[in-house]
Amino acid sequence: MKLGHRVAATTIRSVLIAARVPPAGRRSQLTWKQFLSAHAETLVAADFFSVDTIFFRRLYILLYVHLASRRV
Repeated sequence: MKLGHRVAATTIRSVLIAARVPPAGRRSQLTWKQFLSAHAETLVAADFFSVDTIFFRRLYILLYVHLASRRV
């Protein structure tokens, strides 16, 4: 630990059991590509940028893209 004290794994386990903290589940072995494919229907990408026009004006643009359909 950062405080300079060593604590055994069994001590930590006992404290967690006493506090009724359930054990952490195993993480799935999904790749990033599989995760994006599984959640593409609900994911939206956003970007905010500015464009300088030929009339020396600045336009601010907020753009959203639905990832599954790639619609703006």
